[in-house]
Amino acid sequence: MRRPTLHAILGQLRRDGLSNYLANQQTLQDIVKESGYSNLHVITAGDQLPGPTELLSSGRLAELFDELKGRYDRVIVDASPVNAAADAQIVAASTDGVVLVVAYASTKRAELQKTAKTLSQNGTPLLGIVLNKADRDR
Repeated sequence: MRRPTLHAILGQLRRDGLSNYLANQQTLQDIVKESGYSNLHVITAGDQLPGPTELLSSGRLAELFDELKGRYDRVIVDASPVNAAADAQIVAASTDGVVLVVAYASTKRAELQKTAKTLSQNGTPLLGIVLNKADRDR
C-alpha cells in the first residue's frame, strides 16, 4: 500500500482496492477485479489513504482474508519487505504462511536471518524462499 506496482503490471487502475475496503469505502465485490488471466483475480492497493498501518491493523484485513479463503483455492498477497515497515508483519499474521522473495547478491544473510526470526516470533510459518535476480553463471 506504500509503493504499489501490481496494478501497473496488470494494466489495472490502483483505485477501488484494499485501502478503500479497509476504510469501509468499498465492498469486497467492488475491489475484486479480473486480471486478464484465466482463473486469476486481483485486488489492487487502492487509493493512497493516510495511516496504512492503522488500516491494516483494523481487523478488517483478517475478515477479508477469511472471506477470500472461502471463495478461492489460493490467496497470494504481495507485501512490502518484512523488515521495512510493520505492514508486512501485520499482513503475515493474517495468513497461513509466507514465501520470502530474496534478491540474489543484494539480500544479506543477517537480514534474511532477522526476517526469519521475526516471522517465527510472530508465529507465521516460513513456507519457502524464492531467489530472484540470480546470475545463472554464478
